[in-house]
Amino acid sequence: MRLFAATAVAVFCFAGFCQAAEGRKPQIEFQEETYVLAFSQANQFEALNEYVPENETIDEWSSLIAIRTYSGRKDYRELAGRLVQALKQKNPQARAAVLMSPDGKRTKVDFVTWDTAAEITEFNIFIYQLSADGQGVLVQQYAERAYGKEEGLELLRELKDRRPKLLAEIADFAFPAIRKN
Repeated sequence: MRLFAATAVAVFCFAGFCQAAEGRKPQIEFQEETYVLAFSQANQFEALNEYVPENETIDEWSSLIAIRTYSGRKDYRELAGRLVQALKQKNPQARAAVLMSPDGKRTKVDFVTWDTAAEITEFNIFIYQLSADGQGVLVQQYAERAYGKEEGLELLRELKDRRPKLLAEIADFAFPAIRKN
């Protein structure tokens, strides 16, 4: 059920990183919670790593941290725009905020969307920018998901107060480097 997170991949296809012990999955820490690498894929053009809380699965998670790279692309603003277009096609009632960083080097998109049939509500923050070497686009994502109608409404109520802090924390978060293995 990588429902909404997969949408972004299909369209364009706080703390630091912790190296896992031998035989364990790579881990990162965010908001005093440990996330483990739950999904990873890569080819010569793009790579994707998705981390979920350590006792959750990629099919059913409450929060997700993802890193994507698109080699050979430099159009990060266009990719951010395509995400918003895909969101509007999937859920015309969803609203998205698109913000450019003061230095113009990053585009942030945040939105809430839902699937009433599956009773899933999801909040997402995506940050688009050039990769460190300038030879590709780096996309960083944080998402929260609620399952069930009442749980979704509760997520929306909580976001009213939590959203500004989450946006700031994600903007300052040291996302791990993409793993291509």
